[in-house]
Amino acid sequence: MKKLVCALTVSLLYLPSLAMAQEKPTSAEARKVINYYFNGKGQGVVPMEYKFCQKVSLKGENKNECVADLSAESLKKGQEAYLWMNFLVPAGEEAKLLLQYSRNNRVRETSNASLGGATRYRIWKRIPTATAGNWKIKLLQEMANSDLEVGQLEYSVADTN
Repeated sequence: MKKLVCALTVSLLYLPSLAMAQEKPTSAEARKVINYYFNGKGQGVVPMEYKFCQKVSLKGENKNECVADLSAESLKKGQEAYLWMNFLVPAGEEAKLLLQYSRNNRVRETSNASLGGATRYRIWKRIPTATAGNWKIKLLQEMANSDLEVGQLEYSVADTN
């Protein structure tokens, strides 16, 4: 169900600045996303998109958008890189997100983010690249009784020496 809500939200609310025409959602799809936004408080955030990014625009038409994507396989040791994320956060939600950065099956770093209700809450965090190897990032939302995993992705850092 969350994947469906995510797909619907992207088709409804994705960047209007894109020149490509978007497929118009059905009435039922639009209603489902809007109902989740207004009535989904306490059920968790919906990650619409997350990706590796080299640069995020801080002003202008593309403000808060990733304007230079990175491949998960092309990161170099010490390179400045970000995890750029876009969430649907139900109205009235005060979501706390925990990002766990693991290498060799051990959590090496963590970072936190607070998300408020929005149809397009964009945020980015610098990812660890000081140590070469294969990394995994888990996105967890802190819920009242447990943590809810809302996403996961992997990347590799190459030693350039």
